[in-house]
Amino acid sequence: MEFARLVSVSRAVAATRARTTKRSLIAALLTQADPHEVELVAAYLSGTLRQRRTGVGWRALQGSCQQGSGKARPQAGVQLRS
Repeated sequence: MEFARLVSVSRAVAATRARTTKRSLIAALLTQADPHEVELVAAYLSGTLRQRRTGVGWRALQGSCQQGSGKARPQAGVQLRS
């Protein structure tokens, strides 16, 4: 599943107040996901991490920001991996 699809559904869920619409959007997304992706997609939608620690701290992020050009580059075709 493409990450852009996950983001699109997440935004649509956040934009609606109707619980039935939210449920339908999430159900459709989980149905479209490959069986090995369902756990990861559900984790992303719920806002939880699969592991407690990411191994990336503030210092590492600060260093990458200083090294970068300051321009964001879109990542086309990013795939979810479990």
